[in-house]
Amino acid sequence: MARPVGQGEQTKKRIAEKAKVIFERKGYAATSMEDIREYSQISKGSIYYHFKSKEELFLYTVEKASESWRMEWEKEANQLATATEKLYLLARFYASDMQNPISKIVPEYMGSENIEEW
Repeated sequence: MARPVGQGEQTKKRIAEKAKVIFERKGYAATSMEDIREYSQISKGSIYYHFKSKEELFLYTVEKASESWRMEWEKEANQLATATEKLYLLARFYASDMQNPISKIVPEYMGSENIEEW
């Protein structure tokens, strides 16, 4: 039997929402796929179907948070008349983003990656 249209995307979003909570609580390095499976109550097979690795899942959550941030900024910026007003708004958005729990984890993630020499 085929899945209803859009169910796979809903499952992917649900996994990411639950994973974001765990990443925010424990950090990138301390979070395991088992932690995410347990908290989301979604099978490991389903999680790995949508995300090949913890890294891919983390980056997806960061991407979604960034998209939401950008959309909110654009919505507010479109109501402003001058570039100066928009720049001040952008500065306020960046300052508030520094308090976003997922944003605080990005440096930890970056520090955990092995970067090979060019």
